[in-house]
Amino acid sequence: MKTDLKSVKTVAEALLLMPVGKTKLTPLVVTHPFTSSAMVAIRSGESFETLDILSSEEALEKWQGYIRKEISEADTAFRIYMMFNKPYALTFLKYAQMFLSDEDFATILACAWTASENPHDDCNVSKSELLDMFRRAKGNLMMEEDEYKVYTELPETITVYRGVTDFNAHNYRGLAWSLDPAVAEWFAGRFGEHGIVYRAKIARRHVLAYFSRRNEAETVIDPQFLREVQKYQEIGKAQ
Repeated sequence: MKTDLKSVKTVAEALLLMPVGKTKLTPLVVTHPFTSSAMVAIRSGESFETLDILSSEEALEKWQGYIRKEISEADTAFRIYMMFNKPYALTFLKYAQMFLSDEDFATILACAWTASENPHDDCNVSKSELLDMFRRAKGNLMMEEDEYKVYTELPETITVYRGVTDFNAHNYRGLAWSLDPAVAEWFAGRFGEHGIVYRAKIARRHVLAYFSRRNEAETVIDPQFLREVQKYQEIGKAQ
């Protein structure tokens, strides 16, 4: 099927109307599908106008009107995806997927997944929903040519590694694992905290994707089929 761009725009416009959430960081840092800052800039003629969208309903509505116009003028689904705040990209895909062609869906899924800092922590998209997305996506459309070649040549059973810190230790059986233990070690120690690298085995048929575009030799797997999961290395000291 072809992408139903009109319906994709309707999804984006609905998400635009979500309330702007305040955070405990600073008054400027907010949570919203289209911005992570309360201070936003909109084009006004040849210059830009700065707005504080928490200061008044008028400022918020002016910014929403500007974004709504950008959505309306978008000529592709990918252009709309690029407007989204990264933590909400998978949320957008969840609700827009039924209106997307196979190619648009696979392309946006790959970009949203690899660009997100913590795709597992999107409270709007469950692990089972993520797995369904990867099962739907066609590998040759989702992966770049060199990635797809590696994916198709994986052995029947592979060894994978995953690094977690105390922050995300609860999710050590996540979807993202690496073929390279050095990558997992970096993730386990990147914040200078106590971290653990896990090692496991999984059959090739349960590997849903392979991405090398961030030099992470990343495999997206169905974690229920992990075998021989064990601690491989500890980084730093436990608190």
